[in-house]
Amino acid sequence: MKALVYHGPGRRFFQDRPRPVIKAPTDAIVKVTNATISGSDLRARRDAPRIARGRILGHEGTGIIERVGDRVSNFRVGDCVLISGLTLCGTCAQCKKGDHAHCKKGGWKLGNAIDGTYAEYVRVPFADHSLFPLPGAGDRDTNGPWIDNFPEGFMRSVFHGTDERTDSAAIIYGGSVGMGPLLAVMQYYRTVVHPTLHTNGNRHAEARQRAPRNTRRSFGKQRQHYIEPAIKK
Repeated sequence: MKALVYHGPGRRFFQDRPRPVIKAPTDAIVKVTNATISGSDLRARRDAPRIARGRILGHEGTGIIERVGDRVSNFRVGDCVLISGLTLCGTCAQCKKGDHAHCKKGGWKLGNAIDGTYAEYVRVPFADHSLFPLPGAGDRDTNGPWIDNFPEGFMRSVFHGTDERTDSAAIIYGGSVGMGPLLAVMQYYRTVVHPTLHTNGNRHAEARQRAPRNTRRSFGKQRQHYIEPAIKK
């Protein structure tokens, strides 16, 4: 299979690598249909002292399950899945209290401690907890945003942002991750949403399409005109 392989800072190449195989009964082998380029991946491209040379990069994606281990019970061959950026064992104390980023057996594994998603196939440990079902059959346009943009936006705006005492929200980002909070807060906040966007006209137009009556475009110091009233309400 083809894979993007790390060979030191600034050095990565597409190479032929063998397909991954099941190593533990909780593993799944996934045929990758989408993979993201996030800030972590860009940092790995420049300087990644923790990543061994010869490692396949990439830590997020979507795909179709090709094979499952004997102890995988939540998924079967052919399922369309989201590959979590964090590997979760689901059994340690950190996982049980929801602190998944500090999983004792997992964490940032893909593209770091083990081969990642910048390949045609990837082995996903603890598949029952590190994969999430997606509708459809791996459509790139439909499932791509679910890899990181929408989940990140939902987590920031709803899990960490929702407050029953307020009905307004200020979104200080206009990129694809900013669209996630915009869609989420429209569902969870009671009345008014004030997305405060970058100056990019295309991003503003997209936000206006999603929330035509509640979107404001602001520049420089003018952002305070929209952010502060929204927070104080």
